[in-house]
Amino acid sequence: MRTMIWSPQAEAELEEILVYFEQKNAGSNSYSVYLIDKIEKISAHYVRFPEMGQRIGDGENRFFRCDHLMIVYSIVENGIEISAVWDSRRNPKTLKLAR
Repeated sequence: MRTMIWSPQAEAELEEILVYFEQKNAGSNSYSVYLIDKIEKISAHYVRFPEMGQRIGDGENRFFRCDHLMIVYSIVENGIEISAVWDSRRNPKTLKLAR
């Protein structure tokens, strides 16, 4: 069975994004819940068909979009490993990917 693994960096980035939206929405976590649900649903397709994602340069990293988020992942033996969660409205020069 294929699985989705979250790196510690990706988990921390997602948590930071969710906290930001909760604060922005006056303590309501409804948008955060929506985002988590949507990420899980979209990710399931990439777990089954990992080559669907767009390659980032010549490396092994790929990504898919979920609203304004870019979910960066690589293909591993039993599925995908999500290595970064990036809000595409941010400065791309600050995006750090594991090599």
